Amino acid sequence: MAGLFESIFDVMYLVLVISLGIKMLFIKEKGAKTFGLMAVLLGVGDSFHLVPRIMAHMTENGMERFVSILSWGKMVTSITMTVFYLLYYFYYKRETNKNNKGMDILMYALFAARVILTLLPQNNWGSAEPNLTWVIIRNVPFTIMGVILMVLSYKENKLFKKFSILIFLSFLFYLPVVLFADKYPLVGMFMLPKTVAYFLLAYFGYKKYKSEFSGMDILEFSYISLIFGLAAGVFFREFTKYFKFNEYSMLSVLHTHTLVLGFILGMIIFLLISSLGKKDISKYKIPVNHWIFGMLFSITMMFIRGIYQVIGNGAELFNNAMFSGLAGLGHIALSVGLIWSMLLLISDFRIVKDK
Repeated sequence: MAGLFESIFDVMYLVLVISLGIKMLFIKEKGAKTFGLMAVLLGVGDSFHLVPRIMAHMTENGMERFVSILSWGKMVTSITMTVFYLLYYFYYKRETNKNNKGMDILMYALFAARVILTLLPQNNWGSAEPNLTWVIIRNVPFTIMGVILMVLSYKENKLFKKFSILIFLSFLFYLPVVLFADKYPLVGMFMLPKTVAYFLLAYFGYKKYKSEFSGMDILEFSYISLIFGLAAGVFFREFTKYFKFNEYSMLSVLHTHTLVLGFILGMIIFLLISSLGKKDISKYKIPVNHWIFGMLFSITMMFIRGIYQVIGNGAELFNNAMFSGLAGLGHIALSVGLIWSMLLLISDFRIVKDK
């Protein structure tokens, strides 16, 4: 049961943080683009570790079965997180207009040391027995980077103080996992609050640049749905091919649901609202958010159930009714949002017609 809910959490986190990143890449300010790149990198990098964890939860003895890809996924995530903090340092410099060549050299040196140490064979990547000594060694420069960024950020404005606290919390929950999770698996649950801290870091960055709700939000959602829909199609093809699975699974319809409910419907609603010529469409914000959340939760459940169908080998790890019930919550929210949005559109079109 815990594995299912962790999987739901992981998928929603990945989709949300990547979506926030893409939305920030649309914003003109350079700071927003830097933060957007950070968020996309964060989500894509974490997916190399979290998707294998989801796979492990969806089959018996999954942690042993997928120990190799879980390990390699950690390696990729270790590198992308290091790049994430280096980008954050660039962002800090740009926003505060502070330049310190000595600090630049130190951060570059720590970055290089972390990446090189992570790539060395002594880490035993792909093995069921990681080298604890090297786990500690490779995290020393990474932790120093984090401490430096915490201190620098805390000296700045209110937003940077929030960033500082979130970086502190991320390391607070991350280090026990690094040191003790292999011996005490339950310690791995600390990765959940660590993930929340990273998501909030991306979210606060997004809020700094986010303007009022507008038609562009719907258009951007449509575009993001297109990206995820195409990615879902590729994932379905390659995932089922790798596991030699030729039967029906939710993965086979995941991309079509995403494209229709997100991309196509998003474009239609955007065009309809745009045709009204209204500048203030704030009343659409709540129903549209219902629709987006409902779709996100629905495709999350489809993704997880699809993986379960492909690699579960028929094991009854979870009750099918539970999958259906949880997916139903997403469908309800999605339906409410769409119906509500259409009712508002009908009302607005009647007003325009009466004029």
